[in-house]
Amino acid sequence: MNLNNKGFTLIEGLIAAALTVIIVVGVMTAITLFGLNNQRTFIQSCLVDANNYAIILCKAHAVDCIYI
Repeated sequence: MNLNNKGFTLIEGLIAAALTVIIVVGVMTAITLFGLNNQRTFIQSCLVDANNYAIILCKAHAVDCIYI
């Protein structure tokens, strides 16, 4: 008797689904961490630019500048 079974067994399907979930979760975590790091870098850049602008204004108008 020659059985020609084509397709996946239940265990093979479950393993494939588990691997897919692990890979998707890993990729989503990497994207989330990249976004958070990118946001943090953007905020720091804005703060540095604002500081530099304030320093330029203080140098231009040294009399009007109030130091805290």
